[in-house]
Amino acid sequence: MKSSNGQSRINDVDGSCNRDNVTNFPTTPVITRPETIFNNKVDGTAREGYRWRKPETGVTNSAGSLVNVSEFIDLPLRGMGLNATVGPFSGQSSYFGLSVTKP
Repeated sequence: MKSSNGQSRINDVDGSCNRDNVTNFPTTPVITRPETIFNNKVDGTAREGYRWRKPETGVTNSAGSLVNVSEFIDLPLRGMGLNATVGPFSGQSSYFGLSVTKP
């Protein structure tokens, strides 16, 4: 595992990235929580071009509280300047979003 900036760690074996995600913009002190992002995989299955945030329960954030990390699946639409994201939450309503990545 190599560290790029002390906050993100890339695992060369499974292609995942562990990062400390800020959860309380823009307050001070900043609170982060650890989460795992996979590139080109969704739920452990190869999916070229996708990004998947693994859902986790009982994660300790930087303030010492236990929090949950919700799942999301992200697909950058290459060459179109769009990014599609879905949050398939079990037991809750799901969401779908499109964002512009290029003007």
